[in-house]
Amino acid sequence: MSGTADPLWLDVVGSPVAAWWHAPVLGVPRQPRALVLSHGIGVDGAFGRPAVQQLALALASRGVCVLRFDPPGAGDSSGSWLDDGVVGAWQASFEAAVAEAMRRGAAGVDIGGVRLAGLVAATAWRRSGATRLLAWAPVGTGKAWLRELRAFGGLSRATLGPDDDIETPVPEGMQQGGGLRIGRGAVAALQGLQVEAAQIPAGGDALVVPRDDPPDDGHAVAALERAGARVARVEASGYKLAHETPEVRVVPAAVIRAAQDWYGVPASTTDGAMTLGAEPTPGPRAEVRGIRVGDVAAEQVVRMGPADGLVGVWAEPPAAPRSGTGVLFLNSGVLSHEGPHRLWVESARAMAARGVPSLRLDFAGIGDSAADAAARVNHPYGPTIPRDVDTAVAWMRARGVARVVLVGLCSGAHAAFHAARAGAPVVAIVCVNPITWYWRESDPLDANEWMTFGEFTHYTSRVTERDAWRRLLTGKVNIAYVAQVFARRTRDVVSAWMDRVRGAQDPRRARRGDLAGDLRTIVARGTRVTLVFGSREPGLDYLRLYARRAVRDLASAGGLHLAVATGPDHTFTPWGWRRWVEGEIARAVDRAVAAAGSA
Repeated sequence: MSGTADPLWLDVVGSPVAAWWHAPVLGVPRQPRALVLSHGIGVDGAFGRPAVQQLALALASRGVCVLRFDPPGAGDSSGSWLDDGVVGAWQASFEAAVAEAMRRGAAGVDIGGVRLAGLVAATAWRRSGATRLLAWAPVGTGKAWLRELRAFGGLSRATLGPDDDIETPVPEGMQQGGGLRIGRGAVAALQGLQVEAAQIPAGGDALVVPRDDPPDDGHAVAALERAGARVARVEASGYKLAHETPEVRVVPAAVIRAAQDWYGVPASTTDGAMTLGAEPTPGPRAEVRGIRVGDVAAEQVVRMGPADGLVGVWAEPPAAPRSGTGVLFLNSGVLSHEGPHRLWVESARAMAARGVPSLRLDFAGIGDSAADAAARVNHPYGPTIPRDVDTAVAWMRARGVARVVLVGLCSGAHAAFHAARAGAPVVAIVCVNPITWYWRESDPLDANEWMTFGEFTHYTSRVTERDAWRRLLTGKVNIAYVAQVFARRTRDVVSAWMDRVRGAQDPRRARRGDLAGDLRTIVARGTRVTLVFGSREPGLDYLRLYARRAVRDLASAGGLHLAVATGPDHTFTPWGWRRWVEGEIARAVDRAVAAAGSA
């Protein structure tokens, strides 16, 4: 599936909203109608973005133009969930997007979205000027969505110990969970948001693909019908698959085909489920104007690399940079360049406010970057990642950034470490929660499969707790599973000891790599190293098993900084923990600037 996708910015009540315009594949007749499609909001935005992108590509491949956008407070758009007017801004975004699609020649425009975005689209239906509605797994009310968010937040907190959560008490009227902190005004607006309030245009048709896991209660469909819409309900399983672990997400062909049938265009030929990935071929270079996000950053979508296939967002301070230092943010797993829970967007804008420019990069085959022949689509450890890092570093240096700092989380941390190990011209690296230091093809991609150390730490930390023993003695603990965790931990420790012995005899015999030696080499070249970990991370365990003395020596000499936090999950989901990571990145940049000044 291919086509052209050009970036643009929509003006929504004076604030920029990031969007992409998907035109039909060359030679495919353009259909008269276009679709405005919102990326998901909240959790659906983080995990479901590739599904929205793939749906847009599939429709464009059959001649339907699609304008997809990040709602305010999400993705690369401006705004925040703390803004009182953010829900109204979501609705206004559909109006601006419909107007833009009409300006680009569409004879008629439909709107759509996933889950909460589907509900917002319904409430903005008539006022936006759209004719029809496409809603995938729409939630019936904002209250129902807030309940889901509270449940999601409770599930996350259930894995924490009593002293693990950095979150401050939530002020009355606000809500947090799933990586979000929602202001009072936004909570109040969401509580009043419901499909029943939708104003349906005359003769309004709606395509609804209900959620299948858990099964949809039919509330949204019934409410749309009561409001006067003609609803075509199509049962298509796969909402869960489209929002699964990022590396295995797929969007069911049935969902794509339902949308293509709705437009009366030939269906895609792929059977079963379609693997998600970036657009295979990039569109022509588009003239993208810079934007200003508040008073802290001017941002621009940029292209680089083979056939301009790599895409990133360049954020500059509104005034002249205070130094020649800049930050390159790398993909975390196969999440897009916005980072987990928008961490890279928030960090980049914080950096710009302090006078430091940055680039948020999508590797080839991930996010909005094209997958060339050498790349692996949707793969966090793809073979072209070292090339992409080198390309981005060279692009930044050509832009006037003399000193580049690499920042990555999970597989992005792995990429930063190996770029420095290979001698990339960078002054510092910030590695946040690398799952592994030396990934191999036989290794799992699911982060959960690496968490033996975290589970072991969890069980050993509760040995002195009376309640833990009560649960054990009353049969409420799976003793066999706990035994398996301890057995795996013993295996890992013995394996590490044997590997150190082999490596001491001959470094080439080490099973994975010489972490201690590599860290010493990186620092000796003049590259400062900052390592940021949650206390239960397997990458931290590996560091302590294989490079404890090297870390101690390098830290004493000032070339390495290790920061360990007790409690956070792998992607620092809680809002407060992300602010902590943001601070560690800022301090790493300050150390790099100070070192350059004293050189």
